[in-house]
Amino acid sequence: MPEGLRVAVGCEKGAQDAGDAEAIRACLAGEPDPFLKRFLPFIAQVLRDVGVRAADLEEMRQEVLLALLQNGTRRLRAFDPAKGSAASWVARIARQVTSKRRTRDARPPPRSAGTMEPLTPADEAERREECQRLADALLSLPAREGLCLALLLEQGLPAIEAAEILRVEPASVYAIRDRALERLREILGKSDFQP
Repeated sequence: MPEGLRVAVGCEKGAQDAGDAEAIRACLAGEPDPFLKRFLPFIAQVLRDVGVRAADLEEMRQEVLLALLQNGTRRLRAFDPAKGSAASWVARIARQVTSKRRTRDARPPPRSAGTMEPLTPADEAERREECQRLADALLSLPAREGLCLALLLEQGLPAIEAAEILRVEPASVYAIRDRALERLREILGKSDFQP
C-alpha cells in the first residue's frame, strides 16, 4: 500500500483496504470528504510519479477526480475489491487520464474555419453522401460489433472497460473491433479505411 494512503504506521493491509472501501462507500452515499481526504494526496503522488509538472498538478488532479465522479460516479461504482486494491485502481485511472491528456495535447490544433477553403456544392454533396454511406455501413454491423466500435472509438473507453460492458475478455475486444473494421472495409469497398 502506498505511503500516501497509510492511516497509521504499521497499519495492516486488510485494515487499510477496509478503510479505502469505507471511503469509497461514503463518497457513493454523498459524503465525498473521507474519499478526498484519503485519496487526494495519493492521486497527486501518482501524477508526480508519471511526470506531471508541478504547474499542471492541480488541474490534472481535478481531471482525475472528474473521471472518477462523472456520469453518476460510474467509475467509482465500478471498483471491485476482489480485483485489487483501491489504491492500484485509483492509480490506474490517474495514469489513464494522464495518458489521454498527453495524447490530446500532442495532436496538432484543428485548422480554423477561416483558413480552410470553402467546399463547393459538389464537394458538400460528395461529403454528405460519404457520411451517409458510413452511417449505413455502421448500422449494418452486428449489434456487438457496432457497440464495440462505439465504446472504443466514439466514447474512447479503454479495452478493459469495453470488455466489462460487452461481457467478454479484454483480448476479445480487439478481435471484435478488428472484425467490425474489416466488415466496414468490405461494405465501403475501401482497403485503406481507417477510423
